[in-house]
Amino acid sequence: MAAGRRRARAHVVLALVAVALVVAVPVAWHLSSYERRIASYVATMDALLARIQTRARARGARAGAIGLPVYFVNMDENADRRAQLEARLAELTPPVIGVRVRAVDGRQRFGSAHVHSGFEWSSPGELGCTLSHLAVAKRLVADGHAAALVLEDDAHLGLVPLWPVSLAELVRALPPRWTTLQLYHGTDTAAEPPLRGHSALVPYDLSARVRSPGTVAYVLSRRGARALLRLTDGGEAVHARALGTRDGRADTVMYEFQGALPFVVWPRYVLPYNDLAHAASTIHAKTSKHHLWHVRVAAAILQRAVALWADQPPPREPAPSVASAGSDGRTGAADGDEPTDAPRGPRAGRAKPKLLR
Repeated sequence: MAAGRRRARAHVVLALVAVALVVAVPVAWHLSSYERRIASYVATMDALLARIQTRARARGARAGAIGLPVYFVNMDENADRRAQLEARLAELTPPVIGVRVRAVDGRQRFGSAHVHSGFEWSSPGELGCTLSHLAVAKRLVADGHAAALVLEDDAHLGLVPLWPVSLAELVRALPPRWTTLQLYHGTDTAAEPPLRGHSALVPYDLSARVRSPGTVAYVLSRRGARALLRLTDGGEAVHARALGTRDGRADTVMYEFQGALPFVVWPRYVLPYNDLAHAASTIHAKTSKHHLWHVRVAAAILQRAVALWADQPPPREPAPSVASAGSDGRTGAADGDEPTDAPRGPRAGRAKPKLLR
């Protein structure tokens, strides 16, 4: 009798082990499949970025490719990301010093009717991200710049040596009332419009069913910053009625607020990872799938940029560096004027950005 019970228990244990193996083996294979594909994309990007650096050393680093003040958003706990981004800025010619804007912890503001209303949030982090970018707008206005490059701390600047024209030159080509110029978004490369040259400036499509997400990198004008601050109680509140946007995420607010005149540059100028190794360090299925999508897009952006820009001749006249602004870094331009950080006189590169409408 006892022996029979022991055999029955043994059969139950074996059955449970078999079920566990049936579940665990496919999951483990699924995870390793994501990780293998991520690692493959990362290896491809590493090789292309090494090629870009080799080209830059051979031809000489391009001076003043940014030509605008730089702000970047960074959380206190992400000191490694800050160090990586600052190191990449310091490698530019001439070295660029970005101004760190401390990211807002959305958990401390979440749930306050004064801070937000009318939007649904998937997490307090989304609110914190929006408030962080509004903090950059506040700083830009306070510092008196006509326009500035805004980066999140995971932005990758590996394409800078290939840029056909500087950011300041792109700003020159925009209409006077522009508000934001998006330098990275997560749209598939297949959506790229026809190019007449090496780059194109395209109006951000506010009517599209699927917009182009991404606040990894963009240029913000003082006109746009002031408008945002008027609509958000000085950057302290995110209310649907005031903003008139479809949601309160930074991806939407920075480009679609009432009165916005946003543009997108094609091909994209910035990659979404400052640490490519991070993309290959995922262990959870959901996270792996998320990273795989971003890495795939990043690889496509990089391949497209290299195909278009890698073999072009170097620009005849570089854009001036950020240091060409006033001694205090202020541009002093009035609303609607081009930033005085922008190059004067002859155009700053061989290629001219096309404004497609």
